[in-house]
This record gives sequence, C-alpha cells and structure tokens, in this order.
Amino acid sequence: MAPHAERPSMQDVVLDEDDAGTPAPAPDLRATGAALVGWGRGHVLRALAATTVLVALVLTVLVGLPRWSLAHERRVLTAPTELPGAIRPLEGPPAVAWTTRGPWSPRAVLAGDTVVVYASDVEDGAAAGLDLVTGAVRWRATLPGGPLGTLRRCLAVDPAPAEAAAVVCLTEPDRSAVRTEPVAGPVVVLDAVDGRVLDQRDARGTVAGAVVVGRDLVLPLADESGVVVERADARTGAPVWRTQVLDPPVTVPPQRVVLREADGALLVATGGTSLVLAEATGRAVQVVDRGNRPRDHVGLLHDGSVLVGAYGTAGSALMIRTTVYEPDGRERFTTRGTLSEPRVSDRPEERLYAWSSLPGSPFGGRVRAVSRLTGEEQWQSPGPSAGVLLELDGVAVLHGAGFEVGVDVDDGEQLWRRQVTLTSSDQPFTDGSHVIVARVEPGRGTVLEALGVRDGRTAWEVLLTPGVTRVEQLGTHLVGIGPRLVVALR
Repeated sequence: MAPHAERPSMQDVVLDEDDAGTPAPAPDLRATGAALVGWGRGHVLRALAATTVLVALVLTVLVGLPRWSLAHERRVLTAPTELPGAIRPLEGPPAVAWTTRGPWSPRAVLAGDTVVVYASDVEDGAAAGLDLVTGAVRWRATLPGGPLGTLRRCLAVDPAPAEAAAVVCLTEPDRSAVRTEPVAGPVVVLDAVDGRVLDQRDARGTVAGAVVVGRDLVLPLADESGVVVERADARTGAPVWRTQVLDPPVTVPPQRVVLREADGALLVATGGTSLVLAEATGRAVQVVDRGNRPRDHVGLLHDGSVLVGAYGTAGSALMIRTTVYEPDGRERFTTRGTLSEPRVSDRPEERLYAWSSLPGSPFGGRVRAVSRLTGEEQWQSPGPSAGVLLELDGVAVLHGAGFEVGVDVDDGEQLWRRQVTLTSSDQPFTDGSHVIVARVEPGRGTVLEALGVRDGRTAWEVLLTPGVTRVEQLGTHLVGIGPRLVVALR
C-alpha cells in the first residue's frame, strides 16, 4: 500500500470581516532625519553639490524667467506689423503700460526700443530716453537751443547692422511764427540706447524742414543763397548730394518751403516752383512752375507718383483738375477734384480718391473712387464727405461734416455712419480690425474709442489718464501726450 503524502500543516489566518484597512505604521521621522544626517556626514561633498544645484535651479527660475519674459515682450513690441501704417492689434481697450513726466511741450520719437521724449520749445533743452517696454529712464540729456521762431524736432535714424539706433535733433521753422531768424541751427546726433552725443554740427544754412531716408538726413536750406536741398549721412554730416532749387537773388522764407518724401522721390515746394527730385541722386525729375498760379498745388503719393492740381473754370463753375504723373515724369491721367490716398490700406495698388468742395459743381462735397492706373471713376460716395481715411477689409472709411462713414470699397454702398466730433488727432488709427478715434469730451477728458471696420459699432471705449490732450502713433504703438506728460498705451 502506497504511503500517504505528507499533508501541509494548517495555519491560522485572520479574516477582515468589516473590510477595514490595516493602518500602516507611521514613519519614524526621527529615524529618517537621522539617516539623512548620517548620509550627509558621510557624503559631505555630495550634499553640498546637491544643495548648490538646487539653489542654482531656484535662482535660474527666479531671475531667468522674468528676463526671458521681458526679452520676449521686447521682440514682440519691436516687430513690424503685417499691415504697414497700422498699430499692433488691440483685443480690448489699451491699458497704461507706463507714465513719465516730461517737459511742458513734449514730443516723442521711437528709435529702436527707445522712446525719446524731448521739448519742442527750443528754450527748453530737456530730453530723455525711455525703455519702450518698461518706461525706465535710460538716459537724460540737454539739447542746445535754436534760432528765434523755430521748434525742435527729433527724427529716428536707421542703424547699420553693427550700430545702435540713433536720433538726430534739429530746429525747423514754426509755421505759425511771424518770422524766423535766418541763421543756421544746430544738428545733434544722439545714440538712442545710452544718449551719447555722436556728432554735433551747425547746418549749412537755415533749415526749412527735414526727412530721414535710411541712414541719411535730407534738409532743405533757405537763406540769402536761395533754396538748396542736401542729403548727407545723418551721423557724420558727410554729403551725399546737394541740389540748387532756387538761385539767388530769389529768396523764400523758410516757413514757405515744404519737403515731402515718398518711395524713391522727394518733393520740394517753395511757393512758386516745385521740384520732384530723385531720392538717390538729387536729380530733378520734374519741375512745376506755379509762379503765376499760386493756388495750384503739387503733391506726392506713397509710390512716388506726382500730383499737380490746377484751378480753372467749366462754364460758370470753378473747378480743380488734378494730373497724375509717373515718378519719371510721364503723364498718367487727369481727373477733376483733388486726389488723395488712404493713410493705411490693405489694397493700396487699386484706387485713389478725388474730392472737391468748390461751389457750382454737381459733384462738390462728394468723394469719388477712381482707378489708380487709368483715372476711371468707380463710384461716388452716397453723401457729403471730405476724403478717405482708411481702406481695410473691403471697407473704405470716409470722413467729413463731423461724421465717419464706412462704404463698400468695390461699389461705394454705405455700410455704416457714425458721428465723431472734437477729435484730438488729425486722423484715426487702426489695428487692422478697428477704426480707433481719440476725442476730447469737455468736463471728462480724452477718450479713445474703437469702431468695428465692418459695422461701425463701438467695440470698446476707454477714458485716458487725466492730463492727456492728444494721442499720437509711435511706430506700431499709441502714446497719450499732454503738458509734462507722456503715457504709453498697450
């Protein structure tokens, strides 16, 4: 008979009849701490290294993160917008990014990521460079004074690849002054980052205006030697070219000299003779003599095309007709009215806008859209308007008689109409989606209001800082300005 296999011994098992968890023993903190201390004593170098790494990591986060955030914001704020002439997109009412106290009559110019605030009054030489992002003062300087009847103006100069941005400050005629002292004013060039004086010189005549072309400064000079236009390196004053516009003994007060710049062309108007100069060489491309027709006018489009308007009669009605010339002087077309183009447009190559307020004309007070290439009329505004402001998203925004009107850009059909009064800026601003208007309300202050381009409805409205009397555009940003006050809006 086979032997029986050995049976396993029986074991007592505790049953958990109420399904209650067995509590785990509490950790012995003293033992754990003692173990760590013991490990640290035995591994001093490892403990110090771990502590150093942990502290370095914390410092990197605390110091590096704000720096990275600031650098990122700086890149965003200094990047160009997709729509030339527009400000950065605003999803809601802008807030005050920073505020600074300035001179009594402040002006501002943006050079790189520095906002240069200076006094327009030549008797006040105060100037300061502020960080665009934070508003921190980078430098302060005192600018030299200027001749009687002039105002100070500063312009940003494009830098070379290895250079910082620069600002050139000079004096130009106060157009409202009774007279301007016919002396050469100072030209000062400052490094926009640290405020160092890069160059200081006297202009080679009485400055009648100024424009910056790349790294060069173009000045019309009007005095006893006639009228001369010169282009020179803004930083050093080294001449590029010099063109005589009027020969002596013919002289013109500096207040009557006007300088305009467009794509590759310069317009110099002296009250009698107007010249269009090639920007690169200073060569006269077109000469318009208005000596016997002082009311005729000459203008310049953004693409360098020249506008010449001449008054005449049609039957018993007074009429103005404008001729458009190519930049090289060839005539393109002639149409009735005064021609203009929108300050900001997403379709700038398609049309121009004509307008006339002369009595007796059946089209007086209405805007006409005409082809930029042929002058053929495309449509007329549904009501009285004085010109075009913006052209965005298929809508042309017209203005006049205290109203802004949105019309379909293809057929002129009215889409919306809004009353806008007491504006504190010459033209509204846009971020590509809104028409942004600054207006002054008595007893309340300056208000910034955004209207939808497509429907004209108020998207948002904000009351600006007390003391702000006007709003200006610096690059792609808005700033509020008042006596001794500059406010960055973002």
